[in-house]
Amino acid sequence: RFMPQDRDDLFLVFDSIDFDKAGTLGRGEVAGFCSVFLRSTTEELIKAIFGVLDADDTGFVETAELQEYLRPFVHAMIPDEARAMEPMLLRPCTDTVFKEMDSDRSAGISETEMLYWTKSGNNIIDSLSDLIDREVYAAWMESNEQSFRIGGVAKGSKAEEQQKLAQGGGGGGGGGG
Repeated sequence: RFMPQDRDDLFLVFDSIDFDKAGTLGRGEVAGFCSVFLRSTTEELIKAIFGVLDADDTGFVETAELQEYLRPFVHAMIPDEARAMEPMLLRPCTDTVFKEMDSDRSAGISETEMLYWTKSGNNIIDSLSDLIDREVYAAWMESNEQSFRIGGVAKGSKAEEQQKLAQGGGGGGGGGG
């Protein structure tokens, strides 16, 4: 029999995995729940995640199904201020993880491939974190390069320091002569 506090606890669990706050759980959120909260062997965990992700029951996880799985993780890793970047980050993250997992290049990830990828020391959290860091850094670098080409200098850069010294005419010690 459920007690009122059990109901409250259940709502807390639901809210913790409802990343998009839609009031319903998508396959990605359920699979994410499995990967974070289930305590079992790696084989059992991958079987559960794969079973949730293989929506069309083909025996393979396609790109769209993997993207659905990764969406809540990417969403959780991006601060609200950068929410507009989420679609630009989700796609390359999905493509990269898909290529890493699809070892036979069959355009579908089998349960065996997913298990092999995981047992090789990979995990979704670390992989996405590294990929997002790389993508954000690349975007930042591109933005700074564009500023530099337009005549600006990246704030806090060595070039900015040199520009300030040149404009200020001091700070660098005298020339020889």
